[in-house]
Amino acid sequence: MEPNDIMMSLCLFEKAYCCYRNNLTSSCFRKWKRFAAQSKRDIAELALKMDLEKKRHERNCQLVALAKWLNWVKLHKKTQAVASEKLESLVNAGRLKRIIAAWRNVLKDSKRTKEYYKRLQMGFIEIGNRVNQTEEGSDILSMLPSNLSLKIFRYLELRDWLNCAEVCSTWKAFIQSGTLWSQINFSVEKDWITEGKMKQILQNYRPFVIHLNLRGCTTLKGPSLKCISECRNVQDLNLSECFNVTDVMVQRIVEGCPCLLYLNLSCTLITNKTLRELSRNCLNLQYLSLAYCYRFTDEGFLYLATEKGCHNLIHLNLSGCTQMTVNGFRYISAGCPSLKEIVVNDMPTLSDSCVLALTSRCHCLSAISLLDAPHLSDIALEAIAAVAKLRTFRTEGNNQLTDNSWKALCSSSQGLRRLHAAECSRMTDASLKSVASLKNLHHLDISLCNKVSDTGIQYLTEGSSSTKLRELNVSYCCHITDISVMMIAQRLCELYHLNLSYCKSLTDMSLEWLSGSSVCSLDISGCNIQDQGLAALEGIRLKKLNVSQCVYITDIGMELCQTRPSEPFHFTAEV
Repeated sequence: MEPNDIMMSLCLFEKAYCCYRNNLTSSCFRKWKRFAAQSKRDIAELALKMDLEKKRHERNCQLVALAKWLNWVKLHKKTQAVASEKLESLVNAGRLKRIIAAWRNVLKDSKRTKEYYKRLQMGFIEIGNRVNQTEEGSDILSMLPSNLSLKIFRYLELRDWLNCAEVCSTWKAFIQSGTLWSQINFSVEKDWITEGKMKQILQNYRPFVIHLNLRGCTTLKGPSLKCISECRNVQDLNLSECFNVTDVMVQRIVEGCPCLLYLNLSCTLITNKTLRELSRNCLNLQYLSLAYCYRFTDEGFLYLATEKGCHNLIHLNLSGCTQMTVNGFRYISAGCPSLKEIVVNDMPTLSDSCVLALTSRCHCLSAISLLDAPHLSDIALEAIAAVAKLRTFRTEGNNQLTDNSWKALCSSSQGLRRLHAAECSRMTDASLKSVASLKNLHHLDISLCNKVSDTGIQYLTEGSSSTKLRELNVSYCCHITDISVMMIAQRLCELYHLNLSYCKSLTDMSLEWLSGSSVCSLDISGCNIQDQGLAALEGIRLKKLNVSQCVYITDIGMELCQTRPSEPFHFTAEV
């Protein structure tokens, strides 16, 4: 071959070799790439399978643990049920024992009561036999019928009963009669009666005690307290001014006396705990006095709204409880919607908001007393007038109530019988015109109302109650003259008591106008009355006359007053 052909063959061979090598390299690289990708897919798939297997293993472990826990819970519940059955059987056995013990005590008490009545009956039979066989020299009281003798003994005090029981067996039998001990008043005997004597009396006559008065008995202690709680028939209990009475004592009493209707706790140191016990135990309580008790708060009355007791309260006295706020009156309104009478005297902190809170639900109010509440305004009285039909209203020392208040009150409460509006400086004749529209007014007190004049009295005497008014107090009304007294004497035909004290404009002529009137009780103290005026009183059948501080009356006038007819007459004359 030629050299050129050899060179060309070598070049072609080299090119063929390079092409083959490139193809082989490309094939290897593609296969290696596919292998790498497959390896990644295998690794990812293996990781996924491992994760699923791990989760399956964990779930199996949880199921095993749950099964073991369920078995433990079943076993624990079974053990608890067995223990509960045993405890319940023990409690039932204890309750049964207590019931049987209480039943035995009741049975013993019933037997003692029956035996007591039997002995009492036999005692009266013996009394009757002795009365029939009475010889001369026996006391007259023992000879009287037993019912008449008991009426005589009722007029005596507790100490007299105890002394009479030592006179003779007949009197002792009368004194031991249960009818005498339905009303026990330890208050009048508090200076001498001892704890032991009080305990003995309450133990002996506990089935008969209905009214129990312990006012001011500061010697009250645990033993006598226990005896009070055993008087299960007591309905009226007065613990006022017993400063040593505690919440625990009141709790025992209200738990043992389910028939309580009247409870007086005024001037004691009771707290919210007592109000809680009253709300839980006193289901029939109607009259409650907490006057001048300073240690309870508004929260105490929250129990009235949440507990089951005291919802039948009719009368509530909160005089002097200056610690109360609007919340307290709101709780009272919610818990005692049937309240008819409320007394809130001596409370200078009382505001219109308190009255609004009280009247929000108490729509049955018929008697309200708000003496010494100087901050009340027309808003309070208009709120009362909007919801209440009053028969009695009392306020004093208020200089904010205007004619609008009395107009609203008198228009809404036409059945008002007693109105006390003393020292209301903004009351005018227009107010008396509203008062004159009342149809059943029996008592009216407008003393110290300086703006009232003869015109207002004229409205009153020409009003609807002119034939029904029984008591009228216009003392310290400086603008009232003899003309007012003339109209009073001529128009108020049923007037019994008239107070004209310190009416400086009155003269002797006013007493001459009263001649022949129906007035039986007259107070003219501090007036400019002379002896001539007293002489005119001979035409009045007075039973009571007060001429204190009448500086123009001499001894002659005194003699005229003291030479009255034979009927009972009370005369007062002080310098």
